Amino acid sequence: EFVEERLLDLLAKRVGGSVYGEAYACEYLAEVARLVGYRAKVHRAARIEALWACLDAGHPVAVCVDINNTRTFLPDMLGGQHTHFAVVEGYFDAAPSADERPRRFLLVQQTNRRAPSPSVWPLDVFEASWRGGGWRGRYRKRRLPPRVAAQLSWQPEATATGGDAAVGGRAARGGRLVLDSQAEPLEGDALASLHRQLIAAGVLQPTGEADGSVRLAPGAELHHHDELRQSLIEVVPEGHAFAGV
Repeated sequence: EFVEERLLDLLAKRVGGSVYGEAYACEYLAEVARLVGYRAKVHRAARIEALWACLDAGHPVAVCVDINNTRTFLPDMLGGQHTHFAVVEGYFDAAPSADERPRRFLLVQQTNRRAPSPSVWPLDVFEASWRGGGWRGRYRKRRLPPRVAAQLSWQPEATATGGDAAVGGRAARGGRLVLDSQAEPLEGDALASLHRQLIAAGVLQPTGEADGSVRLAPGAELHHHDELRQSLIEVVPEGHAFAGV
């Protein structure tokens, strides 16, 4: 528990990517790994072959899936509304019966204390959820972590004339709010200006706290699934090479 609390504290205070232990982007977790002395690399839009390459090299891999954490503790198809990180430690092939062909299974460690340790996930169940088909934006009532609030951007939808819709009116109708963890975080006047525009557009609202923090306005959604789905976080000790993927 101490290690888990320390990592969550680093995620919230040093990285600025969490408030209550939630994780918005794979890159934020990779930064935590680097802070405690490991090398970490995020493989975005990864192919399943990259997972085998990492595991065959002896490197555990953190992944994000939708999880059914109340019944099966297995990956599920829940539209990206119940995202959950887990660590894949290995895999094996086995036939459920003498009449069936062998299937591949993953050996996984989860933070949910009610989940089996290790958990065994069928590859086809994992892969469908990990690819994130059908994942959509998500509303959270809590305030946005400072790093998230500083890496927001507005992606307008193309108008009928081919131009871009500006942030204004009910902005949610003309585009979407996204997180880009690879962007340089905004600061000072640039950050304040963006937040003012998004608040005026009905996408964000101030929390009323002295630190100037913001949260999503009711009905607004943050699209950060591209920061999570079909990604692998490869972690290795300092001095070790990453898998060749």
